Amino acid sequence: MKKLLLLFLILLPTFSLSAQTKPTPKKIQIVLLGTFHLNQSLDSNSRLHSDLFSKKRQKEVDEIVNSLANFNPDKIYVENTPDRQPYWDSLYFNYQKGIEPSNRKVNANEIVQFGFKTAKKLNLKGVKCVDFQPADYDSPNFKTEYALEKTIKNLFDQMGAYNDSVRTNDEFLSKGYPFKRPKQDSLLQKTTLAEYILAQNTPESAAYFTYSDWSWYYGLGRKDEYVGVDVIANFHYSRNARIFANILRDVEYKKDNRYVLIYGSSHIPFLKHLFETYPYFEVIALENVLKTTK
Repeated sequence: MKKLLLLFLILLPTFSLSAQTKPTPKKIQIVLLGTFHLNQSLDSNSRLHSDLFSKKRQKEVDEIVNSLANFNPDKIYVENTPDRQPYWDSLYFNYQKGIEPSNRKVNANEIVQFGFKTAKKLNLKGVKCVDFQPADYDSPNFKTEYALEKTIKNLFDQMGAYNDSVRTNDEFLSKGYPFKRPKQDSLLQKTTLAEYILAQNTPESAAYFTYSDWSWYYGLGRKDEYVGVDVIANFHYSRNARIFANILRDVEYKKDNRYVLIYGSSHIPFLKHLFETYPYFEVIALENVLKTTK
């Protein structure tokens, strides 16, 4: 009897832990592909994008597309606003029939080069536009529609009245990024597109993008004036939170298993944080999906 009691006491913690264990919910896997905008320098003298349509670069595009297709996403989300969805749907309808966009800059967009090509390969219905873009707030013709937009318009007006003399701790907050980074034009000429994109998605690159985009704004204002911080909150945190919300609103939880998000690299760190802290998503490391040619 004593032996049975001892055995029961030994096993009791195991039974308790088992009773407390909750089933793991289904998680939708998502790959976050942060990229430079492929078409942004087509009309300039930069060498960064000038050879995008060469056989070499198109082969590299196809390698990325094949990697994304092997992940087999149910949906592909891209950086354009929902009101532009009909435009991209019409382009994709033609693209499925072998008709590429006639506008070279549109054809060079990562929505086409990565999004359309992957979607067509998987016979998806298209890509999904989930971006949020603040309107042209500094335009004299701007008309406010929502309370947030009115707030941001006021922020722009306030910033127009500021200069460096009303910045706080400007000597520190105007310091440049302390770590050396290679020139991006030169780096891309020495690497494949996949290698370059992977380099843009490292923690070091995430730190650089965040610092270079927003550090200056923290000092804008004196004492209890935080106009620069409000700009960061609205144009960075609020915008990315809205992008995240647009994706959540499109989730078909019972049938969806995998997503791909194709976005500008500077958005990825915060979006990654949002997805990683949401219990129904699993972020798949980009380096585990993109295959590079050594």
